[in-house]
Amino acid sequence: MHKNKENLLKFGAGNAKLRKNIYTFSLPSGYTCPGARDCLAKADVDTGRIIDGPHQKFRCFSATDETRPNVRRARWHNFYMLTACRDVSEMANLILASLPEDAAFVRIHVAGDFYSQNYFDAWLEVTQKRPATTFYAYTKSVHFVKARWDRVQQAENFRLTSSNGGKFDHYAEELGMFQAYVVLHPQEAEGRDLEIDHDDSHAITNDRSFALLIHGTQAQGSQSAEAIRKLKQENIKFSYTYDSKPK
Repeated sequence: MHKNKENLLKFGAGNAKLRKNIYTFSLPSGYTCPGARDCLAKADVDTGRIIDGPHQKFRCFSATDETRPNVRRARWHNFYMLTACRDVSEMANLILASLPEDAAFVRIHVAGDFYSQNYFDAWLEVTQKRPATTFYAYTKSVHFVKARWDRVQQAENFRLTSSNGGKFDHYAEELGMFQAYVVLHPQEAEGRDLEIDHDDSHAITNDRSFALLIHGTQAQGSQSAEAIRKLKQENIKFSYTYDSKPK
């Protein structure tokens, strides 16, 4: 059904942050993020111009990646392919047909998020059909997680971390999900008794809440841009390059 490469989704390979046996999947930043608030940003689909959200505290790093046309095209390709599917099963089958056979780990959404209940349900179906693969994701779409919480808890190879700073943080608290908090400096993480995850190991293990050090290009004059300047001054590593090329 999905034998032509153009009719498959595009997965990325490991990168400077992630191990080589981790594959990544992305959608357009912001446009597919119904729970985004503190980090909301979009790249115009035609021009790549960054559009910051009204309540933004820090800019989504992956939106900045989409200023590059090849990255933007790949992510919109994935979105158009998925939204053309008629139901959950068709989406799940498309993902399974596109997913590399040797994928030991899959990070769902370096960019983007679960944009609908059907799409979230499709990934749940994929995890059931690929039990030897560990799937993990940071998400602000906790309302979709809540609707399928019993199934999520049963899926040992599907590890979800709530990305704090969204519209549905209260559901994460209610469900007792582990959360990832963006911090502006290592001292902030230390003060909150949170370890900083530099390589997704905490997200994969999914056994505690943790911090992520701010990274990516920030809006000029913002508090987050000042934080980046300070990190550079102190020679603190905060930036990672994600491999956006399909495997």
